[in-house]
Amino acid sequence: NAPSFREYRFDQVPFMNNVAAYIEENINIPIGKTKLNLIAGLRNDNTMIKGSAYGTTSSLSPRFNAKYTIVSPKGRKNKTLRELSLRGSWGLAVKQPSFSILFPAPTYRDILTFTPTSDAEGKYYPSYFISPRTVEYNPDLKWQKNRQSEIGMEIDIKGYRISLAAFYNKTFDALEAA
Repeated sequence: NAPSFREYRFDQVPFMNNVAAYIEENINIPIGKTKLNLIAGLRNDNTMIKGSAYGTTSSLSPRFNAKYTIVSPKGRKNKTLRELSLRGSWGLAVKQPSFSILFPAPTYRDILTFTPTSDAEGKYYPSYFISPRTVEYNPDLKWQKNRQSEIGMEIDIKGYRISLAAFYNKTFDALEAA
């Protein structure tokens, strides 16, 4: 068997520190007997790993939601149509690379070779060519993003609440194995 033990000192591996901040604004706008609710938010994520070739990584993830309430449930307990709302949302979720990409550990490939020597009994002993490999720094690496969109409707008919939604998600700049 190839040697499988490789010294890797975990006491020399740095900590990964994450700092995130989120701001949001929520506005309700009355329009006659209807109401429009708008919510906008922005999330900022920062990852710091001492000794990482990428330095401090940072990403912004914006979000936006709108809900238009055409029929409000207030005072409509005995009505057939008690509530009717339309909603839509859009957001961008950014995923930063994992610790193993930002601070890669070396891996090894052991290639079996044979030596032309043998012992006194004529038995050949294998030897290995060991090829170390570390994930290389990529200055063009982009953070993976998911764009998420949704439209929906809520309706209450005689106490039966129905919620319909349609959504579309798309991933950009996915990290792929080479």
